[in-house]
Amino acid sequence: MRKLLIMTVALATLSFLAGVASAGTIQIGGTHSRDEIKTTCESNGGVYKHDRSLYGCLKRCGNDMCSVSCIGGSCLGTCPKCGERRVPVWGGKSWMAS
Repeated sequence: MRKLLIMTVALATLSFLAGVASAGTIQIGGTHSRDEIKTTCESNGGVYKHDRSLYGCLKRCGNDMCSVSCIGGSCLGTCPKCGERRVPVWGGKSWMAS
C-alpha cells in the first residue's frame, strides 16, 4: 500500500511538472512602460495588473493563460506555444509528411 501511495504521488508530481514545462517563456526585447503595457493589454482583451515595481497582463489563450510580466521596463512573456518548435511547411504540406 505504501509503495502505491509513493508511486501515485510521484506520478502526480511528474504530470504537474510536465504541464508547467510545456508553457514557454520568451524575453520581450526593448523596454516597455506601464502605460504601454496597459494600453496594449486592454486593447487586446487582457487584464492589466500592477503592484509596486511589477506590472503586466493576463489573457486567456484557448484553454490556457498567456501573460506578460515586467519589472522596470524589462518584460517576459509566457504562453503555451511560446518557443514551440514548428515543422517547416512547403507548398501547403509538411516536408516530413509522406
